[in-house]
Amino acid sequence: MEISDQGFDTRPMGQRVYDHLRKSIESQELAPLERIVQERVAEEMSTSRTPVREALNRLIQDGLVTWVAGAGFFVSQLRRKDVEETQHLRRILEVEALRLALPAYTPADIRHLRSIYLEMVEADPDRADYVDLTRRFHQALVGPCPNELLLKHIDEVWTVASYAKVIGRYGETQESVDIMIADHFEIIAALESEDPAAAITLLEEHLASVHTSITHILAEDEV
Repeated sequence: MEISDQGFDTRPMGQRVYDHLRKSIESQELAPLERIVQERVAEEMSTSRTPVREALNRLIQDGLVTWVAGAGFFVSQLRRKDVEETQHLRRILEVEALRLALPAYTPADIRHLRSIYLEMVEADPDRADYVDLTRRFHQALVGPCPNELLLKHIDEVWTVASYAKVIGRYGETQESVDIMIADHFEIIAALESEDPAAAITLLEEHLASVHTSITHILAEDEV
């Protein structure tokens, strides 16, 4: 695992190790069933084993790491059922949130969406964090929704570690990224045209397409 310069990082070490390991797992730098050696991580991060154990225990709670007695820590395999149920929930919540948000939309909201869209268009494919860009776009899309509890549940979906991991897989190919960018552009265009029915339909179709792609990814893992 490649470690970036930590010189000006003010996060607690346990958080830094957690963030680093989670990103490595979500990007598949650490593959499913790969053993995570505490001592090696501690050496790479220039720290003791205590923050490494703290991070690994959090990752176990996230479902990204499994502890096997007598063997150690291993990267968990994705559970297809969990990911598909999370995507199904996301589709229900986001479409309803957009429906409620549309009457409150302002030109400033659309400009914000377009700025995130442009970040994605202009991002360096070798360095871009498409999971974060996609999350930010979709959270901004439903941001004007007046139902705060609904928005909270949408945020929680994005914190499901196994879901973030498979979304990261979805964003690995340029074809998927190009489709995602085109879908986001069409949604923005519908909002700018003040066509709420089209915006909702486009979001439904986009999320259905993502669901299909995720299903294919998980099916390939089972072969």
